[in-house]
Amino acid sequence: MDFFQLLFFSRIALSLNDFVIFMSIATQPGLSGYLRKPIGYVDLQMPYSLGCDVPVNGLVHLLLNKILSNRYPSDGYAAVLAEKGVAAVTQKTFWADDFRSSNILKKEKKMFKKSGLKVLGVFMITALLCLSAFQNANAEKWPLPILWPSGNFSTQGVMKFADLVKERTDNGVIIEVHAGGSLGFKGPNMLQVVKDGLAPIGEMLLGYVAGTEPIMDLSTMPFLVANAGEAHLLGVVSKPYMEKVFKKWNQKLLYWQFWPGAGIYTKKPITSMADLKDLRIRTFNNISTQWVKSAGGKPVSIPWGDVYMAMSTGSIDALLTSSVSGADGKFWEVMTHFTALDFTFGYSAVTVNLNSWGMLKDNDKVAILETAREMEALQETSSILADKAAMKKLVDNGMTVSGISADFKKESAVLAEPIWADWIKKAGSDSQKIINEFKQLKE
Repeated sequence: MDFFQLLFFSRIALSLNDFVIFMSIATQPGLSGYLRKPIGYVDLQMPYSLGCDVPVNGLVHLLLNKILSNRYPSDGYAAVLAEKGVAAVTQKTFWADDFRSSNILKKEKKMFKKSGLKVLGVFMITALLCLSAFQNANAEKWPLPILWPSGNFSTQGVMKFADLVKERTDNGVIIEVHAGGSLGFKGPNMLQVVKDGLAPIGEMLLGYVAGTEPIMDLSTMPFLVANAGEAHLLGVVSKPYMEKVFKKWNQKLLYWQFWPGAGIYTKKPITSMADLKDLRIRTFNNISTQWVKSAGGKPVSIPWGDVYMAMSTGSIDALLTSSVSGADGKFWEVMTHFTALDFTFGYSAVTVNLNSWGMLKDNDKVAILETAREMEALQETSSILADKAAMKKLVDNGMTVSGISADFKKESAVLAEPIWADWIKKAGSDSQKIINEFKQLKE
């Protein structure tokens, strides 16, 4: 690489205050919105040889045009700029061949020899500025789709994770969170979405993706765990097995978390199994459907986005979900009671596509894994706090919140045992190992 080419922009900076203005404009935070939607890129590979692509908006492009046109009017460079304009910038060529064949480089060499080391200070400043642009241009940018709204504790978690990763990788990995299903990916498809690299990273509720991988239904086994402590224990036992499953699906598990225990939203009190009889209850997967049938209810399968309307029109009588989801959805507007069954403590996971993971630098991988470990602990606490906050929000908005008796819970668990056994047959030997280890640790 020609050292004089490397100093080309630096020499302009020494000669023209315009270039200092150019760099100050290009690096202003206030212009970040424009720079994210560039009309093209200056390819600094040949004429400036600093090896990076810098986004160029219209204002910066015009200023750059002015600087070079004024400096080299007799070399035809202005004509090149005028002729090729933004189209050439967009193609990332930025007239490298014209530059090499012109007299500009020869003149810059002569000027450098005359000015000697005076240019080095400006060169260092310019190089550092370009290095910053180089780092941003070469950062791994990962869109992260998540189904839940921005105020949800899980979404808040991935946002914090993204902030920490950006900081700890020194902008080497930038995770862009897309909340509320805004990228259009459906919950049941997320395992496949991340596997195929349609999204390099994503958050998924395990129960939603169990249609393609039955063992993922583990955390939706009704009444398998009784409280947050047991939900944590189930996670500890099952994590090595789940990591193996995610690897099969071309993914790496970064961290996961359990959700607050699921309950039932109704327009009447639920105090016994008899109260569930003949209720049209929206279920969230095949497992919950089986249990509702066993309890004498009538399971209904509808997309999450249609739930609120179904409750308000009376198409369903009840809904199984967490306190957090009910608070997010303002269910007090269409239901009067929430009964905390502790039906399940479902897990959701943040995973990364292995191909995307393999492209990272080793130090970035270490930073991400350390951050993921921290997030797992933080999100357990967040889940418990989110449950308490959601319960309070439900009550504050006029909803009656209650628990169930020990006898009701025991009867519910007895109904669930055949469902556990059926799931083990479908999910394979690892599912039986998980259940056995979990029960041993509980005793």
